[in-house]
Order: sequence, then C-alpha cells, then structure tokens
Amino acid sequence: MHRIALLALFASTLTGCQEAAPGSAGAVVETAGGAIVDPASGASCAGHDVRLTHDDFRLVLEGDCGEITVTGSNGSLNVTHARSLQVAGDRVTVINERVDTALVTGRNVTLNLTQVGQAELGGSDNLLMARQVDKLRFTGNDNTANVNNVGAVEDSGRGNKVL
Repeated sequence: MHRIALLALFASTLTGCQEAAPGSAGAVVETAGGAIVDPASGASCAGHDVRLTHDDFRLVLEGDCGEITVTGSNGSLNVTHARSLQVAGDRVTVINERVDTALVTGRNVTLNLTQVGQAELGGSDNLLMARQVDKLRFTGNDNTANVNNVGAVEDSGRGNKVL
C-alpha cells in the first residue's frame, strides 16, 4: 500500500513537469546549444538566442532575447528587446523596441525599431525606421534610414539615404 502511494506521487510529479508544446506561446524550444530554433508562433526568450530558418513565419518573441538570426524569408517578427539582430532573409519585417546591434544583409527588409545602438544596412532596398540610432553604417545599395535622431553615419555603398 505504501509503495502504491509513493508511485502515485511520483507519477503526478512527472506529469507536472511536462514542457509546453513546441511553438506554443511561452514555450522555449531549445537545441543542444541553448538556442530557440524556429518556434511555430511565439516563445519567451528568457535570454536565449533565437534562430529563424523557415520561410513564411509570423512570430512574437517575449522578454529579453540574446542574438536573433533570421535566415528565412517572407516573414514578420515582433520582439521587445534583443542583444543583436541579424537578418539575412529577404522580405522580412521586424518590429522591436530596443536592440544593441542590427545587421541586415537581405533584400527588401523593413526594420521598425525604436532604439538602436549600431545599425548596418547591407543588402539592397532595405528600410530602417527608428527614433534613435547611435551609429548607422550603409554597406549595401539603395537602402533608406528614416531616423529621428542619428549619431555617426558611414556610407560605403551607393544610392543610400537618411531621411
């Protein structure tokens, strides 16, 4: 009888420890390296890095994220804070309140960011909108930055403009 009660307690403890389904809001889907990879609809970053490799994504990331790397195309991402953001995919839109560094190498990327430490627009036909960018660097062509307050600007590409 004592053994049955102990087994029942053990089983209920294991049931309470199940992870959230991958891709569900608040789920943390980790790889061996500790990064969140391709969550289906949303996740809580909890300081983790995030990699988005699939095309046609619509994603909301909650909390503070580490490095976000986007290689997928045709998607949108809404994230509060990231240490860094790298977008290599094409036709991607990112909405973000604060990012320390942003690098775009894709094409037709729109970044709607509030505050950015350093931003680099490579690739072509990209748009950066922000209230504050401390340092802006253009390395691609035909990119546009619409920034309320911008610090240093470097341009090694062609056809780039700051509005």
